[in-house]
Amino acid sequence: MLGIEPGEVFARYARDTHGIDVINAPWQAVDLPDGQFDLITSNHVIEHLRAPVDAIGAMARWLAPGGALFLSVPDMRPNDRPAFERFHFAHVHGFVPATLQAAA
Repeated sequence: MLGIEPGEVFARYARDTHGIDVINAPWQAVDLPDGQFDLITSNHVIEHLRAPVDAIGAMARWLAPGGALFLSVPDMRPNDRPAFERFHFAHVHGFVPATLQAAA
């Protein structure tokens, strides 16, 4: 298992607490060979990125043939929750199912 985490504190936590091999760098600075992974997960990450489509493209290149990419983002479709609970200052992008599919 390998992770990418730009935050030093979070990377150290993953290493020390969970024993995960973590590259402490932004995804753009990571030099991974194409076709290396059978599964890549990105759980509530790409909505924080300035270039989410580029990040998805990099993840797709890192996948082995027949590999799977699991992306999870907050669902920004209208709902009955108040705006202060739905929107977060750290989210650069908001996705609904159609925009996430288009980005992928």
